[in-house]
This record gives sequence, C-alpha cells and structure tokens, in this order.
Amino acid sequence: ETGLAEGFHVLKARPFLKRDGKTSLYDTLVQTFYFDAEKPGGQIVYPGSNGETVGGSEYGVVVRADNSTNSVWFRITDGDATNDDSATGADNGNGAWVRAAEVTPSASVVPADPEHRREFRFNYVNIPSSGSATIEVRLKELSSSEDNNLSDNERPLHHAHPHGQHRGPGLPDVHRLSAQ
Repeated sequence: ETGLAEGFHVLKARPFLKRDGKTSLYDTLVQTFYFDAEKPGGQIVYPGSNGETVGGSEYGVVVRADNSTNSVWFRITDGDATNDDSATGADNGNGAWVRAAEVTPSASVVPADPEHRREFRFNYVNIPSSGSATIEVRLKELSSSEDNNLSDNERPLHHAHPHGQHRGPGLPDVHRLSAQ
C-alpha cells in the first residue's frame, strides 16, 4: 500500500548544491501526477441478468459506476448486420463503440454497490426479431486509453460482456437482457 489516495498529486523536491565558502545553490522541482489505485467499478443495472430477453424496437440500458469513472462506452453485437452503425450511418453502438450519456442518477435505480453513484444510459435500437446479442460496456477513467481496439489487458479499464436473447417488434416477449 502506498498511502496515497487515487487521484492527482503534486511531488515537490529541492536539490541543494553545497559550496564551501559560497552561497549554496538549489532549485525547486514540482511534478504533478495521477495515481491510479484501481480500475473503475460499475455494473449494468438494466437489463438485470445474463440470458434474459429484450423486446420491442428499442431498449434502454442503465449503467451505474463509481466516482472514478469519467465516461462509459458501449458496443452491441448481434447477428443482424443491417442495424450496424456502418450500415445505418447513425451512432447507436450497433457494431461500433459509442459514448453513453451521463444522466442525473435516478432514485428508482438501486445499484448493487452504493458506491456506484454515477449513472449512464444508452439505447439498444433496431433490435432484430430473433437471435442473441452481446452488450459490451467499458468504464473509463482519466488514466484509461482512448483506443477501444486494445484488449482489456492492454488498457486500465473495466469491461463487461452481458449476453442475452432479443425479440424485435413483431414478437410479444419483452424481458430484460442482463449483465454481469
């Protein structure tokens, strides 16, 4: 343990050059640094658990994160290439990493960990009528890489892979797709 809290710190040093019979020389050096004690923490609150089903043409995903998280990114992978962002020209997170919107935390959303005070939301849109999907969520902090193509071991951030079934607007099943 270092005894330092996570966050920005300032290190000051003052080297002296002793000179006999003369005035000593010195300099003051200052260095700001960010100490990253651990990866950001969080959870996908809605949908609630892996393997559940979401339905309709759109589903709202809710992510709660701790205070070290400064952004949340998401990507949804399903078996329908026609709803991918590259095909639609829209930034919906279908097949591409997109930043989720931070919102004022809702009192009705209760995270498993009370330290997950920040709330982020995004929508899974153009849900296919059948198949499965993976919602990937990345919690980033100040020290996180901006490169979403790096593996989890190559960057300091949290990464969740929830899986589940989906049913588009033509089917009546409306359940939650959940996360780990």
